[in-house]
Amino acid sequence: MARVPDEPQRDVAANAIADWLRGAKATQLAKVFAELGIAEDIGNRTVALGALAEQYRMRPERLLRLLRGFVELNLLAEPEPERFTLTATGSLLRKGAPGSWREIVLLSAHEVALRSWERLEAGVRGGKGGFHEAYGASIFECLRGDAELAALYDDAMGRMTASIARCVAENYEFTGVGTVADIGGGDGTLIATILRHHPGLRGIVFDRTEDGKRYAPGATFVTGDFFAAVPGGADRYLLKWILHDWADEQAVAILSTIRAAMPEHARLLIIEQVLAEPGAPRDPELTDLNMLMLYGGRERTRAEFEELCTRAGLRIERALPLPGTTCGLLEAVR
Repeated sequence: MARVPDEPQRDVAANAIADWLRGAKATQLAKVFAELGIAEDIGNRTVALGALAEQYRMRPERLLRLLRGFVELNLLAEPEPERFTLTATGSLLRKGAPGSWREIVLLSAHEVALRSWERLEAGVRGGKGGFHEAYGASIFECLRGDAELAALYDDAMGRMTASIARCVAENYEFTGVGTVADIGGGDGTLIATILRHHPGLRGIVFDRTEDGKRYAPGATFVTGDFFAAVPGGADRYLLKWILHDWADEQAVAILSTIRAAMPEHARLLIIEQVLAEPGAPRDPELTDLNMLMLYGGRERTRAEFEELCTRAGLRIERALPLPGTTCGLLEAVR
């Protein structure tokens, strides 16, 4: 029989539940903040309510309630009544700012993400995830048919990749490496960062489109399907946040395609979140469940990555931490 919590324990538990429920409201507030462009409009100034109401064509009394919602999220401060300034947190939603989270927020709060999670139970029961339950297709099929969403997706992934890219470039030894091929490399952020740190390298970005050329002009872009074939002859292959998009059978197929292209001396660098083994705290950010809802994929433990690699004719030789990130680097050989 379950133990009945005492009053202090009930208060802690109730506060935790209230925080969960607040999360949906906070997501919408952050989305509206980013869409309105308040971070750009306020900048380094202190701006009065009346000026903002006129700019956004909103009733002042209602806009005031919205602005104070932003204050509750620490996106804005109100140093004087009805006068607002941007906080350090709010500045992270400024378009184009270094380290900006604007595109990440807009993608996380986009209809495709929200509708996927609305199908949580159906997505778990159905096996293909919440997105497929909501739209009857995979997220990648929808991206191919929606240029605006695809651009937002690539921008958000590029933003999320930036810190990991720096970490890989600074912590992995590329001495003696001639060509690096990033499989599923998106907008080229990872390759561009590596090339800046190691200008003697030749970089290849392989993906479904060449949209990343503007971000990685020094790289060669090749289009194709990584289930069919990838460029051969590279010394290092990169696979960042690709395997977690897919169920095991598809992940093995991707690894097998890369193995077929790898020369004997080549190495594959798998960059993913590596879950703790069972019995330890595993996934406080719920990324594993998010991968199921959006992609039908999953996060994995090192043992699970080793199993996938073995099935594809690869062997994980070593694991490297990526300090300051939630990911690790697994180096695999033929």
